[in-house]
Amino acid sequence: MMCSRAAMSTAGFAQADVIVENTFTVPRVHQSFLEPHCCLVWIDERERVQMWSPNKVPHGLKESMSQAFGIPKEKIRVNPVAIGGDFGGKGAPIDEPICYLLAIRSGRPVKMVMEYREEFSPARRGMCGDYEVENRRQT
Repeated sequence: MMCSRAAMSTAGFAQADVIVENTFTVPRVHQSFLEPHCCLVWIDERERVQMWSPNKVPHGLKESMSQAFGIPKEKIRVNPVAIGGDFGGKGAPIDEPICYLLAIRSGRPVKMVMEYREEFSPARRGMCGDYEVENRRQT
């Protein structure tokens, strides 16, 4: 687990009547969007990479795919589709690289839709933090 320490004022602690220190840990979390990740990738007759994806950052997806695979940006077309609720997810390439490689290899369009168990298994790991809280009596 990654832990971080919150910085507090030394002067404030010197004046405090009570200081409480504890470590708090949060379990794995997931946005729990209803629509799973999905995409369709097709290499068209002009050798353009056509991607249909519910990605909320289509230009970022294009940039990522261009950098990862050395594809000129003008050869990539991202066709945005309805995202549904993403609650902070669906901004990074997940299925698209896999579909691209399979489309290149097979010479056919490739569609991928994740199942919910696939969505939830890589949930963001929990975090923890050490916190110190000061309390001074009101006078």
